[in-house]
Amino acid sequence: MTGVTRWNKTKTMAGADGWNLTTDTGTALDTANLIVPVASVTERNALTPPGGKYSGMAVARQDVGGMIEVLDPDLATWTRGIQHTEFTGSTVPTSGASWGPGPLTRDTAQDKNGAIFTSPSNDRVALPALGLYCFSVRVQLSVAATGTTWVAITNDTNTVTYTSYDIQPGAQTGAASIPNFYAATAQNLRVVFYSTTAGGYTLTTRIRASRIG
Repeated sequence: MTGVTRWNKTKTMAGADGWNLTTDTGTALDTANLIVPVASVTERNALTPPGGKYSGMAVARQDVGGMIEVLDPDLATWTRGIQHTEFTGSTVPTSGASWGPGPLTRDTAQDKNGAIFTSPSNDRVALPALGLYCFSVRVQLSVAATGTTWVAITNDTNTVTYTSYDIQPGAQTGAASIPNFYAATAQNLRVVFYSTTAGGYTLTTRIRASRIG
């Protein structure tokens, strides 16, 4: 079949073509870029398009209410709609030293398809793949700050600071956020605090992570 390539890149038969009903109809359907209904992750992963899986391939997961999932350019990560999760942490600071929120616990009540986010180690949240993210952290001191205290969002090794916030003496809360952070690859973001305030108080943390593009 010579066929005709239409505006949406599907390939259909042309009137003058000699054509084979089964083969050529299959070609037309295979190039239609339809959203494919699948029953589960297992069925999704077993899909085998003629040219192999491709970036932008879309499925509708029936086991999660028909949620649309799209295959990322890495051809390994499926993403869907709104992706958001929140983590909480609690730690006792050490005066005059950098420290973080410690072990992070996912707040599952705030999840919206957020299982793509993990905390691989203390103070860190993993961004799973290339994409555009929103990331914020809010801290609450158990007593008012009496010295210099700040919160920052950095790279995994704490060598690059993306944003920071100074908690003023007498205040008990602080927040830092990155409204649009483009990750070219999967990577970790780290939350770091510093205080000259005497130790012995508790600091609680809430981290919010969303994929927005």
